[in-house]
Amino acid sequence: MPLVEQKNADNFDHVDEDFVEKGHKSEQNETEVLPVYTNIDEEYFIRDIYPLRVPVILSGFDIGNCLDKWNNEFLIEAVGSLDVKCHVTTDPKMDFLTKNFAYKTMSMATLISRASSEKLNDYFFSLNEKYYLRSVGTNPRKDVANFELDFPQLTNDFKIPKIGRASCRERV
Repeated sequence: MPLVEQKNADNFDHVDEDFVEKGHKSEQNETEVLPVYTNIDEEYFIRDIYPLRVPVILSGFDIGNCLDKWNNEFLIEAVGSLDVKCHVTTDPKMDFLTKNFAYKTMSMATLISRASSEKLNDYFFSLNEKYYLRSVGTNPRKDVANFELDFPQLTNDFKIPKIGRASCRERV
């Protein structure tokens, strides 16, 4: 049986609302609490986690040397010249039904700089805008995100665990 713990999700703006409505809020504050699964295998993930379709944190996987190697400067040097399509909003909860965001194209260097800044010097709408990387491909409406194709300069540094790859796509 894997180790399961709870962590506050203060930095997770993408928590699914259904997950929160099912009582996954911390009683001490208004932040969501996410379960953390450590050192699980593919069978456990497919049987017990994936069918729930809720956010979780998976830890204990070897994902390569990206954690040691990647920082803003490295990423800007490696992929900063790429043009990327982003959703930009001032709302902390992006809503795809009401489209409370604007589509913007910018360099990856600009996105990395803006998204990692505590205080923006340059912005589209306001000092507190948020960014969602939509697409790197030439056709953002049809090109499916593919890390190996979108960022070939980074693929040697990052390994996707087997449970995060084909094992889920086969069951959708």
